[in-house]
Amino acid sequence: MNPMMTRLRALIGKGFEYLGQRWTVVEVLADQQSVVLQRSDAKTVQVDQYGRARRRGGETLVLPAFADGELSPELMELLAGKR
Repeated sequence: MNPMMTRLRALIGKGFEYLGQRWTVVEVLADQQSVVLQRSDAKTVQVDQYGRARRRGGETLVLPAFADGELSPELMELLAGKR
């Protein structure tokens, strides 16, 4: 595993201000080199694998961790908004 991905795992559970909204890092996907965020202040209808509405949950967003061998601009913006 990439050492930076290991370090990014420390962000799980931390809150951030990103795109004018509050988000929490809920997972770091090493195989996809991305960070999964969940919106803290809004609930959306989540669907199952067949497209049927099942429950309300926080909106999720997946950010790439790297771009051209460096931290991605999206991740840099996220880290700048740490609460």
